[in-house]
Amino acid sequence: MTPARHVGTALHLCNTESIGYVALKTISVSPTASVVGVTSRGIFLRTPSKQILFLSFEPHRGPLTINTTHKIKDVGQSVQIIDSCLFIGDAAIALDTANLWQPDPLPSTIAPLPTRIATLQHFLNRATTLRPTSTRSVQPPTSNLQLLTSNFQSLISNLGLGPGLTPSNDDIVIGFLLTLNRYGRYPHNDLIIKEAYARTTTLSANLIECASHGLADERLIRVIDCIFTGNKDNEALNEMLGWGESSGLNALKGMALAIKKFESRDERVAIPSNPPVNFLPNPKLHSAVMASALEPRRTTEPSHLAD
Repeated sequence: MTPARHVGTALHLCNTESIGYVALKTISVSPTASVVGVTSRGIFLRTPSKQILFLSFEPHRGPLTINTTHKIKDVGQSVQIIDSCLFIGDAAIALDTANLWQPDPLPSTIAPLPTRIATLQHFLNRATTLRPTSTRSVQPPTSNLQLLTSNFQSLISNLGLGPGLTPSNDDIVIGFLLTLNRYGRYPHNDLIIKEAYARTTTLSANLIECASHGLADERLIRVIDCIFTGNKDNEALNEMLGWGESSGLNALKGMALAIKKFESRDERVAIPSNPPVNFLPNPKLHSAVMASALEPRRTTEPSHLAD
């Protein structure tokens, strides 16, 4: 094991701007991690407990994301977390400068179902225009896609299939589960999480687990909320399409499948009365903060959106 280091021994000391709930909870109990992927947008870290964290060089926030102001070039392989600092390569990243991030509360007013469907169709059509080479990927759901999420076994059997860092079918499942769990409660969450860790990549399994709690990258949540409020915000869609190479497109497809559940059953959305979002500046990695800030957000009695 790499010996413990102090901030003064690192070549670069940098701050963090934001840290997601799941990331903060994970690093509070995992003093070590390993580098499992390096991209131009950030670095993927894996803890011994199979949690994936994303050290991001971009401003987009999410439950697994730590946003840093310094683009690390000398990465290395091992990571240590000591005294509220994350040591990686030639950098010491101060974690106690971050704002603790969680999604905004649900909107207080939900548009009627026809308006939601019209907004979804607007986004699908625009995505087709913006990505003409991916027309098939963003057309309204086909019978094959409907089969994917029509029953629990179909959902399970398609985990891990398709190209991409997160397999394309997993991205669809993420969009599907995120929508149902942000605006209700999908009854098979626990079983899907268990199967995801057995069938697909660790990164996908982590994202699926987050989606089962109504958590995801803020770009996905923003588009879901636009759909449910009837807000045809093209900028929100543009940003979501930048989530991965094709992950944003596939997540939109999953959202469409979830909306189809409402359409087929004429569901009413039960809106829980959320307390205001509490951004905690400069959170310390102390047990008292963890106990209060990381308490899982629960919705009220769920609406039955899918079997």
